[in-house]
Amino acid sequence: SVLAKTSLCPGGYYCGFGTTPATQFDNICPQGFFCPPGSTLADVGNNQCPPGYFCPAGVPDTPSLLGDTYACPNATTSTAGATSVLQCFKKCRDGGECEIVGTVNPLGVPTDAAA
Repeated sequence: SVLAKTSLCPGGYYCGFGTTPATQFDNICPQGFFCPPGSTLADVGNNQCPPGYFCPAGVPDTPSLLGDTYACPNATTSTAGATSVLQCFKKCRDGGECEIVGTVNPLGVPTDAAA
């Protein structure tokens, strides 16, 4: 019997035709993208990491389905294709990008609350 390739390709990897249990972990999902189970190389290009998330290599599903694991910290966002939490940035009042946030702990950030 022929196994469907989706049954052999785990999340976080992409697989080609004829993938076997011995080769299913050969191609880790590249950074900046996510690879749900059954992904092919063609799928990878359509699965760019969405804004507000970051995708290191090997993300196993749509980031929004994985809780806060790959979400930018509170009060920050990212552009599509971000590969690291260090690419998450604060939103400025004018809607543009602000400085890059160098920590995953956004607490203690000055808020300019003088009113």
